[in-house]
Amino acid sequence: MTSAFLTGIRNLRSSFLTGALLLASFFILFFDDYSSSVVLRPTATQLVELHSSMPMLIAAVAAYIVGSLFVTALEGIVDRIHRNLLFVSASESASTMRARLMSVFAPLSDSSRVRLHQEAQRFFLEKEASEDSEKEDDLEQFTRKVFADILWMEGKLTGTKLRDTYSECRAEGEFRLGVGLLLPLVAVTIGYATKMSGLWYLVLLLASVLAAIQTCNYGLYYFRCAHSFLAHHVADGSLLTPSMETRQRMTAAQSSE
Repeated sequence: MTSAFLTGIRNLRSSFLTGALLLASFFILFFDDYSSSVVLRPTATQLVELHSSMPMLIAAVAAYIVGSLFVTALEGIVDRIHRNLLFVSASESASTMRARLMSVFAPLSDSSRVRLHQEAQRFFLEKEASEDSEKEDDLEQFTRKVFADILWMEGKLTGTKLRDTYSECRAEGEFRLGVGLLLPLVAVTIGYATKMSGLWYLVLLLASVLAAIQTCNYGLYYFRCAHSFLAHHVADGSLLTPSMETRQRMTAAQSSE
């Protein structure tokens, strides 16, 4: 709820929370004897005791740094998957299971994909140069460029009303996907910290895996919402991709000659 009023929190919460979960889990799992075996130098002790909130501040900074690296890597993986699936439609898959997986990982909804494809072809034919001039891009190449532009439109939205909605969807996707992937690790940590074993431990692990799948599914859904949001605006004619703007300028320049 706070992220709806303070938009900057959306850009921080994913990094803070994922970093805190990672650090806390690794500390509990791998540093059992940390407090008894580590002896600080006098200068380090003075720094830690300088203020009662200093250890918490150090932990917060460390959590943010670790979380930022984790979220950045996660975004890179998601973007790579989306680039590979950008031109693949779930409806074209032969098997039901493959189509279901494609619908989960697809970067665009079916409706936005169809509308964007139609708008790209309409724009190409409308801005087509004269027959005597050389065509740098054919229709199919131009359409693929327009689709590829959708994944890299964040910088172009600066200063527009579309940026807030797009950023909100991306942030929600990062938050749910990052937390969802760490739920099994948190379950293992809880089981280890409470010395849980047997049936209850298996139930906890199973519940965490199911929750992780559902949470990650919602995360990918919000990524798809962000890209589909831009695709629909391009199809409406209220937003141009870089490829469209380039072709528009080229056509205008050729027409003025």
